[in-house]
Amino acid sequence: RMAAFEGSVVVTGSTTGTSARTIAQLVAAANHRIQLNKIRVGFRSVTAADPPVLVELVRQTDAGTSVAATPVKKDDSIADTLLTAGRKTFTSTEPPTTDILSAWSVHPAGLPLVEPFAPREVICGGGDRVGLRCTTSTSQTVDVTMEFEE
Repeated sequence: RMAAFEGSVVVTGSTTGTSARTIAQLVAAANHRIQLNKIRVGFRSVTAADPPVLVELVRQTDAGTSVAATPVKKDDSIADTLLTAGRKTFTSTEPPTTDILSAWSVHPAGLPLVEPFAPREVICGGGDRVGLRCTTSTSQTVDVTMEFEE
């Protein structure tokens, strides 16, 4: 087996708002699927009374209102360029969601959520999108990492 070409999209200091908000999104290149390897989600709250945050891994159909998030190679000695794109800073228009792949209830003042996925557990088809979305009644600051393999 050849070495995997792995990358990540990191989004720091994003706010959840008080309704469903996509924090980060991976966009597979056309005709080039990707495998999601791990997500990390950490909130910056120190208030024990804050309500839990619903964190969802979702399939989405477009970018909504967002900006590019540049993926980073995990092994910078590989000369190839990552084909996967990233999105962040989702504002007025949420991307349409077609499927919820997984969901977790996370306390914003607790330990970060670190979720490794088994091989082929979460595949994003060529040209498709997978996003990480948070829903809470009190706005939170969140840091997210989505690790993937092309």
